[in-house]
Amino acid sequence: MRRIFLIGAAWVVLGACGGPEPDRAPRLVLLYAPCTVNAEFVAPYGDATYTPRLKDFAAQSVVFERHMTEDGQSGPAYASIFSGRQSDGHGVFYHPADVSSAEGPWLTEVFRNGGFYVAAWLQHMMASPELGYGRGAHEQHMAVPDSDTPELMQLLAGLRDDPSSRALVVVNHILVHSPFRLVALEPFCDAHPWECNVLRDEPERFYSFVHMYRDLDAKLQRDFPAVVAERGLSDDDVAFLARVVQVLYRSNLWQLDAHFGRLLDAVAMYGLEEESLVVFTADHGEVFYREDLLFPFTHGFQLAPEVLRVPLLIRGKSLEPRRYEAVTRSTDLLPTLASLAGIAPPKLPDQPWNGVDLAAAIRGDSPEPDLEAYSHTAVVAGAVSEASADWHHFRRYYPRTDPTLMWTQVRVGDELLQLRGVLDDDDMLDMKPVHYRLSTSGRLDIAMPERALAMQRRARLDVYLESLIAAWEEKVASGDEGLGKEREKELLKALGYVD
Repeated sequence: MRRIFLIGAAWVVLGACGGPEPDRAPRLVLLYAPCTVNAEFVAPYGDATYTPRLKDFAAQSVVFERHMTEDGQSGPAYASIFSGRQSDGHGVFYHPADVSSAEGPWLTEVFRNGGFYVAAWLQHMMASPELGYGRGAHEQHMAVPDSDTPELMQLLAGLRDDPSSRALVVVNHILVHSPFRLVALEPFCDAHPWECNVLRDEPERFYSFVHMYRDLDAKLQRDFPAVVAERGLSDDDVAFLARVVQVLYRSNLWQLDAHFGRLLDAVAMYGLEEESLVVFTADHGEVFYREDLLFPFTHGFQLAPEVLRVPLLIRGKSLEPRRYEAVTRSTDLLPTLASLAGIAPPKLPDQPWNGVDLAAAIRGDSPEPDLEAYSHTAVVAGAVSEASADWHHFRRYYPRTDPTLMWTQVRVGDELLQLRGVLDDDDMLDMKPVHYRLSTSGRLDIAMPERALAMQRRARLDVYLESLIAAWEEKVASGDEGLGKEREKELLKALGYVD
């Protein structure tokens, strides 16, 4: 750990050349970004009494009400957080994908070059050290750190003992990725019995549906109508299944909340709470069952608000706790966190979906800008397409691995415009526009904006999709063959996408 002190000393020199005022610049930046967090299932966004640490943390933080991710798949979504750009810039259109040689700035490199010691705990196999997501970090671990992890404790002790040192800690993990685990179910139900009425009232039926869910996870995600038909599920069965899966999900979130809390306690134990910038966010959310969903119990194949709207909480001593009402995007995190940490934000290409520095707005020094949030579905990975070959419902919407089949969306305030790829019987593609308004209750209502405004947004989405397709074609033309078929299949199988 000796390097952390040398890097800290380098910051003293950098500080003399500019940057934030000494009392506003954090010495520890902790970016905690787990996978698969539906904002409405955690405090402060929903009435989630089982996430008390997040509730307390939110009371000390800036809470972002309309934070949107690029994509419902982890590879592109994490690449967006780390690069400040979308797939046409970072080159990740599906996962798994290697970003080791991706062009442009990268979060861990930006902070290292800015005088921070960088430690990355990247347990998510789709955003791991193997795939280059921690590139430039001084240390990388494919593990989940805890309050007794020696390397983390040594790093925090080094910060405590050397006031000139600075560090960035990045954490991702799959503690709440589907299929949701049973390990926390019993203690969760003991602590929160009112959340587990469905288990208490019908225990045998509950566990039979748990087994069905875990045995058929991939098919439930991509061919739900076939599962309903084959199992003879009634409307009551489907509703019961949704309740069962949500209990499992909540129990996993309860465990995540406790884990995040332990890391906060470790920061405080080493006396760094007042000198830290702590960020809680997620790569994407999750959907369960509702009648108008094409793909329930998943996150990657449709543009649903439960997937694209993710939590973002930022706590720092120079930030007044409040609600940030305007739209923000995952791409904004890199330039904003760099600026809040006293590092010159990287210059990103001038495209409306690339990140901007929101530090002044977050501090309250300038108005919240009116941003447009652009999102898209991923290109279907070859191994996923092969595994879904016999699933009629999935093949109807994704018959091939083709970027022209990507759905796109732009969010302006609480209005959403989606372009959905629809194939006719002759395999002709039509991009169907659908306007929605997102209500305060999270419901989607069909919206009919003024015609000229609708046409403007449609034109911007056409440009967005064209940029994505052009970047994909350039990637293919370069001869990029990815990780290879077998390694891709291994990683997808490990995460439940392929049986």
